[in-house]
Amino acid sequence: MKILCLFLFLWVSCSHFKSSERFPTSEQELKHVILIGIDGLGSEYLKKANTPNLKKLMSEGSYTYDLRPTLPYESSPNWYSILSGMKDHGLDDFNKKPRDFHWLSTLFKTLKLQRPSQETGAFYDWKRIEELFEKSYLDKNVYKITARGVALSAGKYISSKKASFIFTYFGQLDVAGHRSGFGSKEYMKTLEYLDKKIGHLITKVDQSDKSKNTVVMVVSDRGGKGKRHRMREESDEEFVPFIIKGDGIKKNYKIEKDIFNYDIAPTIAALLGIDFNKHWSGKVVEEIFETPFDVDEISFYNVPIEKEVFPISQAALNYGNGNVYFFHEGSFSRFALNNSQYLSGPNSNWNFVGLSRLKNGPNNLDSSFYGGDGYVYFTKGKNIIRFNIKTNKVSTGYPKRITNLQFNGLGEFMGDRLDCAFYFGNDIIYFFKGDKVLAVDSRNNEVVKGFPRFTSDVFSDLSKFDGGAKDFDSCINWSNGKAYFFKKDQLIRIDLKQSKMDESYPIKLK
Repeated sequence: MKILCLFLFLWVSCSHFKSSERFPTSEQELKHVILIGIDGLGSEYLKKANTPNLKKLMSEGSYTYDLRPTLPYESSPNWYSILSGMKDHGLDDFNKKPRDFHWLSTLFKTLKLQRPSQETGAFYDWKRIEELFEKSYLDKNVYKITARGVALSAGKYISSKKASFIFTYFGQLDVAGHRSGFGSKEYMKTLEYLDKKIGHLITKVDQSDKSKNTVVMVVSDRGGKGKRHRMREESDEEFVPFIIKGDGIKKNYKIEKDIFNYDIAPTIAALLGIDFNKHWSGKVVEEIFETPFDVDEISFYNVPIEKEVFPISQAALNYGNGNVYFFHEGSFSRFALNNSQYLSGPNSNWNFVGLSRLKNGPNNLDSSFYGGDGYVYFTKGKNIIRFNIKTNKVSTGYPKRITNLQFNGLGEFMGDRLDCAFYFGNDIIYFFKGDKVLAVDSRNNEVVKGFPRFTSDVFSDLSKFDGGAKDFDSCINWSNGKAYFFKKDQLIRIDLKQSKMDESYPIKLK
């Protein structure tokens, strides 16, 4: 096999593929994030409370007492800012939702669209909070009347599942504040009770085999004074704590910069290695990380910049389960999407069970891409084969002949074969052939208006390839806002948000 040097900023280490492994599975663990929400927890009260579990999290992680809520100081807008990463979402209260409210995306939906096979869960004791997230994107959705019920259910899920993101919400403290007063004897007693429930969750994390890869966050929506919250007037009384502990997080570190509750979603996205939602206004809380990283390179933040050998790819695939595959002739190599770490390869394509159904076997694939629908697709000549991401099995009836019924307009557009394809996001798939690109909306299987177009009109900088913006060998969306295009001995990285080539590209593959 011809080996070329690929400057992908990957740390590649030697690894041997086990002959007994019949389907590629992840060896590089993804991060798991548990977000614990305590409604109505003002920072001034936490400082005075007997809360050994919360205080231990602070000493073993990073924290601030000065997390700033958003106005108005109501539950719904602030919890939505926490879960959505948005400041100006237009939600003042449950009875005055913006017209396009359900079009917006929280972390649950954002994660599921990029990583369909990764599990999400929510546990809460306030029924109405479920109006703030998309329940259809949850693998586990549990409402319990008591904080004890929430803690037990969430703890059991932590022990038995490998969910990437779990949201656990306790509303009892806010109830005590409105009933007896924030900072009252009942309020402080309730806070100390909830600290024990949080201790139960931490114990379950520590006992799990995922403890080293789990990050725990604690946050509140807003504080209070007397028996109420300030509605519009900004006040230090409403500031709340933010605590985060886990591998790679600074220990016993007090956060110095101002942070806002809408910074939490981007920070979780950074930990999970997923691309930011384009509507988010928050930023990653960078100073909590032991190793600094470039926000534009989320997927590579803990990877040393190295240059290592790698085969030129005929097809590249973001599988949707945290793995990335590069195919060349009859072999593939596998990387972890989360941090770009090399996992295995080159491995025979015959180990990718099901590809052998393609005509003349699984070698020399033309393209591979995630379809945004829980499936990945491989094309070879005029044939296409589909895999279910969750089951890792070929769908019934495949391979099929590529027709307009599969992806509208594709059969006519590609002719005898397809050059490459990738899932752009927002249900749009880009298909490349020659010097043109076809965009298909997978929701309604319709060609996007104005397509096909010349590739150079959509991504003008691809014209900097030798020979112009055409005849690509492979392409891939890395789910960090970047797409890579390969052509012979050249590589270009495109910033998808700006449709521009990053500096220092194109580069030569030696």
